Amino acid sequence: MYTGKRLELGYDFIGDIHGEAGKLKGLLAALGYEESDGVYQHPERKAVFVGDYIDRGDSTIEVYRIVRAMVEAGTALAVMGNHEFNAVCYATLNAEGSDYLRTHRGEWGAKNLKQAKKSLEQISFGSDLHVEIIEWFKTLPLWIEDAEFRAVHACWYQPAIDHLRESGYVDGYVDDEFFHRASDEADSISAAVELILKSPEFSIERWGDFFDKDGHLRDSARLRWWLGGARTIRALADVPEGALMSNGQPLVLPDTPLDIGEDFTYDATERPVFFGHYWRTGDPLVSGVNAICVDYSAVRTGESLVAYRFDGMPLSESNFARYPGA
Repeated sequence: MYTGKRLELGYDFIGDIHGEAGKLKGLLAALGYEESDGVYQHPERKAVFVGDYIDRGDSTIEVYRIVRAMVEAGTALAVMGNHEFNAVCYATLNAEGSDYLRTHRGEWGAKNLKQAKKSLEQISFGSDLHVEIIEWFKTLPLWIEDAEFRAVHACWYQPAIDHLRESGYVDGYVDDEFFHRASDEADSISAAVELILKSPEFSIERWGDFFDKDGHLRDSARLRWWLGGARTIRALADVPEGALMSNGQPLVLPDTPLDIGEDFTYDATERPVFFGHYWRTGDPLVSGVNAICVDYSAVRTGESLVAYRFDGMPLSESNFARYPGA
């Protein structure tokens, strides 16, 4: 039961790291964590990592070692991100042994390799270290639910989480079979995993397209699911401010209702939820009255690795910390 009380132990929710060990160590130091015997620890606080530890950055191995050491020592908690899920599937043969769950073949294989390339330049595919890292990723839960908070990589969608619990993944912990099931679009858990690790999306093709953070042209938008009272297309579409369409004109979305159902937005009476994945930039902002995104594109030059220091409600922008600081 959510009580909204002030917490005796503080929690520091840390955003997507993506192989940026320098920023991680700098942020932990700024938060008052000290390294002892290879483990960063704080006398009065615990870190909570919201996933995506690998890919894109140059220090994937060091990030892995820091996060794992903290989790195993009890000075941190960590959830699985979509990049960890993808890495496991990229390394796991399908039932026939003819390919991997995340294919290595054809056009999709090239796209999958592009995402994993930076990490695989540092960790040889199939090496002892690679196997070790993949096996550890399998131990990470899909979500954390405490009496006073929730943490998930991309989206807290209650029906999806309930379905995964009913499918045997009660506390978000998975087994080897899970990755086979989640990679099979015919399996009911596949859609649930897609929602909580990669976020819900909806088509905006009727009104236009836009270029995303990687310069890819998109005609669907991620859902701002944390806005419990929002109902319009303009409010719920996570599209960059001033986004341009392929024709060079600004994308303008309407203030008409989006028919998605109330389950897809996070009610303001629920316990606070902390998440990553959404590639914010600039100064950290409170996402909603009870929701915080801590992903601020740390791998980009000039952007920060961000944490939110949670001691209870209400949420406040003064509780953000960042490295490098503003």
